[in-house]
Amino acid sequence: MNARNSRAAHSDKKRQKKYAKQKYYIAITESERRIIINALNTLHNKLLTEGRYTDAVDDVLIKIAYAPIRKSE
Repeated sequence: MNARNSRAAHSDKKRQKKYAKQKYYIAITESERRIIINALNTLHNKLLTEGRYTDAVDDVLIKIAYAPIRKSE
């Protein structure tokens, strides 16, 4: 790897680390939440039948399922 590629790779890692720390909040209705959970569960099952990893889907599914619910004003 030359110096230019090395700097680019380092820059990409810094950018990824920055975005990994950011949190995003979205406002969704209870029915939208159920649709998201159902879609993630369907994707999880599809990946399992294909013998593929489900780690990323599992992580998002857990975050959505156990996210705190706030009443909107």
